[in-house]
Amino acid sequence: MDRARKSLRSPLGESRMTILAKIVSLLSLTRVYNIALIAAAQYLSCIFFFTSRPPDFSELTDPHFFVLVVCTWMTIAAGYIINFFYDKNKDLVNSPVKSRIDGFVSQATTLKLYLTLNALAVAASLFVSLRSGVFFAGFAFLLWFYSHKLKKIPLVSNLSLAAVAIVPLFAVFFYRKIVDTQVVVSHGLFLFFLLVAMSMLNDLNNRRGDAVFGYRTLPVVWGERAAASAAAAVLAAAAACTAAVLVFERGNAFFLYFLVAGAGLLCGTVALLVWPADRAFRTILVGIKLLILVGLLCIPLRVVPL
Repeated sequence: MDRARKSLRSPLGESRMTILAKIVSLLSLTRVYNIALIAAAQYLSCIFFFTSRPPDFSELTDPHFFVLVVCTWMTIAAGYIINFFYDKNKDLVNSPVKSRIDGFVSQATTLKLYLTLNALAVAASLFVSLRSGVFFAGFAFLLWFYSHKLKKIPLVSNLSLAAVAIVPLFAVFFYRKIVDTQVVVSHGLFLFFLLVAMSMLNDLNNRRGDAVFGYRTLPVVWGERAAASAAAAVLAAAAACTAAVLVFERGNAFFLYFLVAGAGLLCGTVALLVWPADRAFRTILVGIKLLILVGLLCIPLRVVPL
């Protein structure tokens, strides 16, 4: 036991702990769990949505599509890094534990990593096409512009965050054409409104830190109750989108997901209107995250007849 303690206190032991801490910090900083979900969404969308005969598993072995997914991963990881750079002081109030974990890596290292990831993403995307290279360069700029400017504007920050989150799915269009525009638009709007509501609820949960550091979010500018009502309106819009989606998913098992999702969103809308409190904000936010995760996992149900 004493030897184990001494080994941890030794320079070698401390070095190993430092390296481990930095690895954990980088994984937390780049939010690999979110990136993994986005990569899964790209593959599942291509297999079950952007094809005339789903499922089409040809993308699993296609190097060009793999490059697009990796470029998306690198660009989004860089986006999380630059967002942390701008929000690190605020995060000390809103997310103190995560902020400390993310802070194990020096600012100079994170900025170098940010530039490297973006450069690699643009360079690698040129392997697919010139258009994809321009797309990822523009996407990287958009992520920086959001962190630098857009997120400081009430409501615009919520809308732009949702739009930025959906942009990676457009990378698929460099590989596949849209087969059914109505289906893609209806599902896209449903996801967009969910992301806007999630952003608004996140602002409600973080309103104290935002107020301290001068972030002009909806709860800070409009007040808590008005911001909660706005989030409720967006949830209602998402619920309305499920009605349109149900028309296109009629006849397959994915229909059941949207049926349950619509009912859940209506319940969340009512809860925000009659019970605008911290506990409700946190509960509904977790519910939306679970709804998105379950929806992603349920995409293969599109080929299961009902």
